[in-house]
Amino acid sequence: MHPAELYEAALGLALLPVAALLLRRPHRDGAVFRAVLALYAAGRFLVEILRGDANRGALAGLSTAQWTSLAVLAALALWSLTTPAERAPVARGA
Repeated sequence: MHPAELYEAALGLALLPVAALLLRRPHRDGAVFRAVLALYAAGRFLVEILRGDANRGALAGLSTAQWTSLAVLAALALWSLTTPAERAPVARGA
């Protein structure tokens, strides 16, 4: 077994500078949220592989958290497809 809780904490801490960097650049409304959420879902999916505890529920070889991560990534993909690409980036701050 791996210390999955520590990996999860490291994932959260690693996402802070990523979000700060993305917020400094011009972006569309919701773009930073989608990016951070996608990175968290992908990271959580990978952390679940290392957990090693079978009592958390599994369907088709994936845990509940992995299915949730896949659902979040699919929802984000659909959200991105329905967001108009021609919308101009919005400059934040001065």
